[in-house]
Amino acid sequence: MNITVYCGSNPGKNPNFSLAATKLGTWIGLINKPTVFYNVDGYYESLKEQFDRMVQEEFLKLDVREMFLFSESLQEIDTFIREHS
Repeated sequence: MNITVYCGSNPGKNPNFSLAATKLGTWIGLINKPTVFYNVDGYYESLKEQFDRMVQEEFLKLDVREMFLFSESLQEIDTFIREHS
């Protein structure tokens, strides 16, 4: 299976944890595989909006944008994983 599920983090008491999660997310984007952001309580909503803006501004191709799913729905995530397996 060639898919990544990215849950991320918040800084908590140690901001290095959030920095490490951000670096991991960057690495995931570089490996060119479908990626899921488990968007609990809209945590990644601003990132999703930025990706959409990048498409509108032609900094990101639509086919690349479609490799990223932002969802709080486990059913939607499951469907995405099955479609990209």
